[in-house]
Amino acid sequence: MLISRAIPKATIFYTVLGALMMSFIFFIFMKNHLFSDYDPQDKIKYCEPIRIDDVKIIYDSAICSDPYNRKGCDRSFKKYFRSNYKIEYYIIDISSEDVTIVPAHASTIDIQNRIGSLIVSKDSLIDCNLHPLPPLTNIDDNGKLLLGTDTEGRDKAGLLIYSIFYSLQYALITLITFLISGLSIGILLGYYSKQWLWLSSITNYFNKFLESVPLLLWILISIYALKVFLPPQYPEFAWPILFIIFGVISSPALSKMIRLKFLKLADDEFVVALKMLGLSNNKIIYNHIIPYFCLPIIFSQSVYIFAQALFLDITLTYLNQFHNDSSLGFRFLEARNIIGGHGYDYFIIVSIIIFIMVAFMFSLIKQIDGYND
Repeated sequence: MLISRAIPKATIFYTVLGALMMSFIFFIFMKNHLFSDYDPQDKIKYCEPIRIDDVKIIYDSAICSDPYNRKGCDRSFKKYFRSNYKIEYYIIDISSEDVTIVPAHASTIDIQNRIGSLIVSKDSLIDCNLHPLPPLTNIDDNGKLLLGTDTEGRDKAGLLIYSIFYSLQYALITLITFLISGLSIGILLGYYSKQWLWLSSITNYFNKFLESVPLLLWILISIYALKVFLPPQYPEFAWPILFIIFGVISSPALSKMIRLKFLKLADDEFVVALKMLGLSNNKIIYNHIIPYFCLPIIFSQSVYIFAQALFLDITLTYLNQFHNDSSLGFRFLEARNIIGGHGYDYFIIVSIIIFIMVAFMFSLIKQIDGYND
C-alpha cells in the first residue's frame, strides 16, 4: 500500500519551474529544427544605418608601408556595407554630408593612395558588424533574439537550446543502458538465483568487480581506453561509447536494490499463488512485481543517473577531455571564457538553466520519495 507524505513546497516549486522551462525549450527546439532549416552555427544577419558619431578613424601602421608617411593611412576601425552591395568598405574621410570610402579588400598600396575610393552619402552605408547583439533584439518582423548574439554573430538562445537537447540525448543513452543492465542483473540475481546458479554466480562476480572500483576511476580508465583503442577516423563514436560505459558501470546500485526486492518477495504468498495459477515467470516479474514494488526505486535511480550523466557531460567538456562543441558543457565553458568581456549575462543564464534542470530532477526524486510502501 502506498502512503503519501507531505511534499515540501520548494520541491513543488522547482518541479513546476523545471517543467515549464523544459516545455519552453522543447517548443523552441521543435520550432527551430522541425519547421525550418535553422542552424545554430549560422551567423545572424543584422544591419543598421551607421552612426557617424560612433565611427572611429584610426592609424594602423600595419596598413602603411612607410610608418613615417601617414598620408592616406587613416581609415575606420570597422568595415561597412553599401546598401544593396556585398562589398565591404572602410571609411577614410567624413564631411558634413558625405563620407569617402575605399574597398576593404584593396591592397595596402591602394588604401594608401585611396585607389577605388568613392564619395557616397552617409545614409547609403550600413553597419553589419554589430555583434554581440543585446537580448530581445528584433531581427525581422517575426524573429526575436531572446539572449542576443555572441561575438561571432550566433544566436545564443538557439545554441543553448540545441546543446541542451544534444546533451539530453546522451543522458538518455546512459539511462537506457543503466536500466537494461541494472534490471537484468537484479532480476537474474534475485529471481533466478536458484534456477540458474552458475550464471548467477558469474553475474554476481561481475557486479562485485564493478563495485570494487570507484566510479571516477572507471570513467578515467574508459577515457584512456577510448583515446588509445578507438580508431582515430571515428572520433564521433567516443562520446556515445563513453556514456554507454557510464550506464553499465553505474548499474550495480540499481541491481542491488532490485535483487533485494526480489529476494524478499521470492517466497511471498502472492508470488506462490501466481505460480500455482500457471503464470509465467515473465508475467510475474513484469506485470506484478516490478509495477507494484519496484517503480519508486527505478524512478529515483533513473533521475539520479540522468543528472549524473549531465554533470559528466559538463565536467569532461570543461576539463577538455573531449572536444565536443555541441554539448551543454561546451556552452558553459564558452560562457566562462568570454566572461571577462561581455559574457556575464551568458554565463549567468547558462548557470541558471543548469541549476534549474538539476533542481527539477532532484525535486522529482523528492516527490517519488514522498510515496513509500
